[in-house]
Amino acid sequence: MLDCFWEIWACTFRIYGHFDHTEFRYCALDEANKLGVKGYIRNIGQEKLIGQIQAPLCEYNDMKFWLRHRGNQDAIIEETRFFNERLIGAYTFPDFKVYGKQRKNRAISAVNASTTTNNTPTISTPS
Repeated sequence: MLDCFWEIWACTFRIYGHFDHTEFRYCALDEANKLGVKGYIRNIGQEKLIGQIQAPLCEYNDMKFWLRHRGNQDAIIEETRFFNERLIGAYTFPDFKVYGKQRKNRAISAVNASTTTNNTPTISTPS
């Protein structure tokens, strides 16, 4: 039973909505640092963010809740999708990072290239 406190959960996420990308991303950084969550968040379009999170179950669920329902005070989150949720053996990120806007075609290609046969993005380190 105590293993659940040490098991590391991971997923990829996409957020759609209306928000100030810079403020939302840095609020996500603050929340991730507060919770001890590792991963990243990146702006890929006018109303889209992508990222990955890794954390023990309680912190993982708290971060998912924040990404889906809270965000920063001016955010209007229309939809948040989580993909490829799974247990991992070890962290693949040293901390949580904020990345700037990536060219749309490159970001979409990276997500599509990391998609498994069941159409679920896999966890990979951003370039």
